[in-house]
Amino acid sequence: MTEISSATAAPVVDLFEFVRRGAESVGREPVSSFPRVASLSADGHGEVAWRLRGHHIRRADGGEELRLELTLDGTVRMQCVRCLQPVDVPIAATRALRLAGSEAEAEREDPDDDEVDVIAGSRRFAIGELVEDETILALPFAARHDDCRLPDGRPASQAGAGEDGKRPNPFAALAALKGRTDEGSSG
Repeated sequence: MTEISSATAAPVVDLFEFVRRGAESVGREPVSSFPRVASLSADGHGEVAWRLRGHHIRRADGGEELRLELTLDGTVRMQCVRCLQPVDVPIAATRALRLAGSEAEAEREDPDDDEVDVIAGSRRFAIGELVEDETILALPFAARHDDCRLPDGRPASQAGAGEDGKRPNPFAALAALKGRTDEGSSG
């Protein structure tokens, strides 16, 4: 097995040769090095460690499939949808990918299940783009703390609540406003 290490930027490889050799590439990237992931983060902080391993498997018909396994592990700091404060979101994902010779072939052969996705390989494949795509897919749609707190220490679930911890009845507030409006127009 050939290993390609990356301390700063994910390499560009001949993906077909990478898989045929059973190569492995590993790296650790700051979130800020992935523009699309950084745009989803609260402040660009975080890091993604990745490992891409190529291998092939024999099919029942005697042919072989070129495969990749991508493992991601890291943290992206996102904005909590409840309290709007930063929350560190852990990422831990392993993706199995089958290699196709072209985009058209990948679309034709991509199964509807989530077990294995089919991607188009190339002679100049940017591993960083794959890592970025899969990192985005591993992020939650809406990040949030397990237990949000407002600046005054109350749980975020009590936002808008009075000092007694209860939310005012919005219809009572409307009735009070209506009463004030009626009083002002009667004179």
